[in-house]
Amino acid sequence: MFLSFCRANNSLDFTYHDHDAMTWYLRSVAATYPNLTALYSIGTSVQGRELWVLVLSSSPYRPIVGQPNVKYVGNMHGNEAVGREMLLHLIQHLVTQYQHDTYVRWLLDNTRIHIMPSLNPDGFSVAKEGTCQGGQGRYNSQGFDLNRNFPDYFKSSNKNSQAETEAVKLWIARIQFVISANLHGGALVASYPFDNSPNTRECDLNNFYLKAYNPFQQSPYNCEYCRFVQVLTWSCSNTFYTSFNTHVSC
Repeated sequence: MFLSFCRANNSLDFTYHDHDAMTWYLRSVAATYPNLTALYSIGTSVQGRELWVLVLSSSPYRPIVGQPNVKYVGNMHGNEAVGREMLLHLIQHLVTQYQHDTYVRWLLDNTRIHIMPSLNPDGFSVAKEGTCQGGQGRYNSQGFDLNRNFPDYFKSSNKNSQAETEAVKLWIARIQFVISANLHGGALVASYPFDNSPNTRECDLNNFYLKAYNPFQQSPYNCEYCRFVQVLTWSCSNTFYTSFNTHVSC
């Protein structure tokens, strides 16, 4: 899907869009394509910024029985902004190509795609362009790593659950998703639920999706940083759908 939208002629410019520009764009798309999109917020960040989600479907306001819900989340780490912009351009591609591309039409006729370009708008607002590893803006405004702020399935946690985390938990409880991708930056790797140990029994479905992401990868292990991604395991354990972290570089 991501490879196909790169070929489209998009009016969205190839720059980083701050929260106001992103909000304007999402509202503009929702107003221009009311038969394909619906804009909603799952809550606000610690500093009060809306956590926007745009649902794309040929029936955006009326869920159809049997039509799966999938979601994309970007910018969980505020300074990892490539995924944020990719999702904005994905939106542009889907709405402009619905009438022209048979695959896009099939996709929106048979799937409800929920796209959240930024889960950490507060972090993005202070991130420095060109700084991809660590650095300012990675965490939310309270200094928490949102990727590791969810309850741990295997051990108790006394972490202070953040506003962004609570919003996602309520969102997932409200909508029955079947699969999800969380776009990160800084590395080229994909991780899946229960990634805290290389001894975890492999799942054929996980392997299928990871091979689709990187067909040349022979071993899914040995990425020390990518282990202990609590949001993946929590989603799988509590809502019974598979979620992946996909790193799309800086």
